[in-house]
Amino acid sequence: MCAVEELPPGSRRVVRIDGREIAVINVEGDFVALRNRCAHQGGPLGEGPLTQTVVGSEASGWALELRDGAVIRCPWHGLEYDVTSGRVPCDHRWRVKVYKTRVRDGHVEVTV
Repeated sequence: MCAVEELPPGSRRVVRIDGREIAVINVEGDFVALRNRCAHQGGPLGEGPLTQTVVGSEASGWALELRDGAVIRCPWHGLEYDVTSGRVPCDHRWRVKVYKTRVRDGHVEVTV
């Protein structure tokens, strides 16, 4: 699909695979891919800004850490999606499809 060095941390690329537009994003060295269409009104998610999110767990004693680029905001109306789950953090009724990615031979591959 594309070479790893073409997607440095914090960057993204919109690709077309089997007729689907998919936004591929590098989140601190982890590659994620999600449908490039907001569930609200179809806005192009891949054009929206990447922002920070707070993560934590009960197991870690609710220690919180910021993870850069883990949320993408729809450029049309501002609805925010967690890029790893495809869900809107404040309302899980809204979500977009997330696709599996892997790095193979220096290239990011997306499975649809």
